[in-house]
Amino acid sequence: MNGCFKEILKLEPNTSCFIMHDVDLLSIDDRNMYTCPKYPRHLSVAVDKFHFYLPYVELVGGVLGKKK
Repeated sequence: MNGCFKEILKLEPNTSCFIMHDVDLLSIDDRNMYTCPKYPRHLSVAVDKFHFYLPYVELVGGVLGKKK
């Protein structure tokens, strides 16, 4: 991922928000806001594959919003 950030910032140096998204996830609710708050935010804590229950508390996967 670090290489990806470097390349994006070369092309678009003013980029301040990054959304990292697994390719196998789709949002089922259009009220999900893909934003970059002050601190990194896990944006996919309720996934239907896991019956809308977060199976782990230490890891982040799926979708993450992060500021530069």
